[in-house]
Amino acid sequence: MLFCTGSLLFVLFLGGAKAQGNFWETEQETCTRHGRTGSCEFYGIPCLEKKFNCLVGGFPVGYGYRFCSKIETHYEEFDADGKAWIDSVRVCLTKALIPIYKSKSYTCPTLKTFGLNSYRGCFQNSKGGGGLCKVIKTNKQPIINVWGASGTQGEDSSTFLEHILAVVLKCPCNYGQSGIENNVGAANDIYSKVLEISTTYWTKAPSLAIQSDCETKALNGDCAFYDCLEKRYPCGRTKFVQREGQPLCEQIKKKAGVFTPEGQTWITKFTKCMTRSLLPAYKAESMSCRHIHNFGFRTQYQCFIDNGICDFVENRQNEFGLWYVDDIVSDWRFHEELSTILCRCHKFEGGHRYKLKFSSVATAWLKQKAKVIDQSSAADDQCTGQGGKCQDYSVRTCLAGYEDNKCGGNALRKCCLPCGSSCESTHQSYASGDSACSSAGGQCKMDSNLCHGEYQTGLCGGPAGRKCCISG
Repeated sequence: MLFCTGSLLFVLFLGGAKAQGNFWETEQETCTRHGRTGSCEFYGIPCLEKKFNCLVGGFPVGYGYRFCSKIETHYEEFDADGKAWIDSVRVCLTKALIPIYKSKSYTCPTLKTFGLNSYRGCFQNSKGGGGLCKVIKTNKQPIINVWGASGTQGEDSSTFLEHILAVVLKCPCNYGQSGIENNVGAANDIYSKVLEISTTYWTKAPSLAIQSDCETKALNGDCAFYDCLEKRYPCGRTKFVQREGQPLCEQIKKKAGVFTPEGQTWITKFTKCMTRSLLPAYKAESMSCRHIHNFGFRTQYQCFIDNGICDFVENRQNEFGLWYVDDIVSDWRFHEELSTILCRCHKFEGGHRYKLKFSSVATAWLKQKAKVIDQSSAADDQCTGQGGKCQDYSVRTCLAGYEDNKCGGNALRKCCLPCGSSCESTHQSYASGDSACSSAGGQCKMDSNLCHGEYQTGLCGGPAGRKCCISG
């Protein structure tokens, strides 16, 4: 037996020596097959890791193999559609890297950049099980279990769930699907998980003590507040404060003259909403740059809605001004999230509404016109008959609040209660008791409105139903 084994090894050695010119080709064929089938082996020592030798912290082992293994661990938690989708994602991710595996021009850093960027496209374009917008309704928790990473590989571990979030946020733009409200709920839950992860990991102590005038700047909507936040928690030019928050605040105020007088009032409200909402991050005793980044997007999304972005862009001058100014913001998430809101505003122009279109130049989803799927029906009479208006409550804040079961169409359409000049004056008077909410970084509104975060009581003026919505 020992002799046979030794003889076999000797024969294999001779065979390998004779075929050494084809040995690498055989290995490459095997790895290519792993890549085409979505096998985790493609990332490991036999293939991608062997080729690039990036070690534990590199992309092949630290990200690719790690998350591929998590898919296998949680695979049985998915239903049939979920399994079909995640199978297509797994294959998409490995197939995208086959040209890189065969290339000789990539290094570990460039491999990591390409590998991380490939996830967003695969989450968006993988149609197994009907695509992510369908699958997320019944597979939210398994997806979070796979992509809800710990801090093992640093802040980049958070990017995968953020990419899923960006796709899910766009799902409600397809008004033809059933169960659309589940997409909104899933997006909120995923956002909460993203913020939880970035709160738990990568936190650091502040670099500067709280400055006495910084809270005043935040409450007044002063763009200089972003300098306060950056100095207390330096995150650099690639994160929210310097990449998006501050330049948008400064440019939209600088170019205020291109907006209507009503638009200029909107600018004041929006910029003040942003700085107030970020105040808790400034005051925190420890914070991660990843949390500030994601929290900034969350508050920005909420501030667009709370300050009536849908009504704001109904004026063509304001619409032009907004896109003219916002072009200075280069982060893809900003354009995707703003466009997602606009596509759901039900803005009619010659039988069209806003939908999303990918711009390869701006590498962002921008708005375009698309045919309207009219959600109105005879069921709306219950709302319109009392002077109300049926609208998508997830992108519009209603001053007097919403009532359920009085509108037709999908479940996101609710009845915005009528509010005339007397009602508006009454609600404005409530604002005198809102200072505690403002200092907490929140916005006061009737609690039948959607809060992208959580409501807290006792911080707002007015009736008991008027509560403080705090993002996060």
